[in-house]
Amino acid sequence: DEEWLRQFQSNVTKSKQVKENIQRILNDFEEHIDQLESNVFPMHEKNGKLQIKQMNIQKLLKTIDATIQFYGKSGELEAAI
Repeated sequence: DEEWLRQFQSNVTKSKQVKENIQRILNDFEEHIDQLESNVFPMHEKNGKLQIKQMNIQKLLKTIDATIQFYGKSGELEAAI
């Protein structure tokens, strides 16, 4: 019985050490995730704003192209009249 008790206590000690190691690993992982989130989120916001600006610029360029075509055709029409 004493041997069983010693073995049991040894197993409990090992189990506690494993649990503490797992908790430490999980805490470290959570800290890394938090750091990544704090670094990535602002970049994600900036990227979204840049995409909106890019879409606006593309729309503006299409409008400018359409305007140039309109004035080009009106110039041709005026010359024909």
